[in-house]
Amino acid sequence: MFQKFFPQTLRNRILLTMTLTMLILVFLPAFLFYQNFMNTIATIEKDRGQTAYKQVLNTLKTRGKAMGMLSIAISNEPSVQELFHKKDRKALQKLMMPVFKKLSKVYKINVFHFHKQPAVSFLRMQKPEKFGDDLSGFRHTVIAANKTQKMIIALEKGVAGLSNRAVIPVFYKNMHIDIMADS
Repeated sequence: MFQKFFPQTLRNRILLTMTLTMLILVFLPAFLFYQNFMNTIATIEKDRGQTAYKQVLNTLKTRGKAMGMLSIAISNEPSVQELFHKKDRKALQKLMMPVFKKLSKVYKINVFHFHKQPAVSFLRMQKPEKFGDDLSGFRHTVIAANKTQKMIIALEKGVAGLSNRAVIPVFYKNMHIDIMADS
């Protein structure tokens, strides 16, 4: 049937060979160009993803360090230590609320929390009316900071989602009393 429409003459053979050669010469470079182009795009996307990932990690690290410095400064304040040791929630709230409001406004800190051991809420500056609940089931940084008596800066999942937290032990007269956290 093919020979009926396209007889096998020398002219047709040459024409067919030239057509196939032209198709190969056009489509092969186009296909190779397309593959190279797609590989280049994939590499660029991968590089951008890695760059974004590094930027996020750097931001988290920088924010964590800043929160750590803030936590150290506040936890070393003698009046904070004393009121926390005495478990005077009202006085501690009165002392810390102006600080929390300023930090919240300027630095977007949305959590400032004092915990009794092992991880019982003592005072949430963001929700002072809510306290006494045991957070040990999910607030692992608080448990770890109480156990090691060292500051922990970590990304942690909580009720409101993922947060970058600085959790620091509070000492009173060189005795570990409890934990303070911010995020």
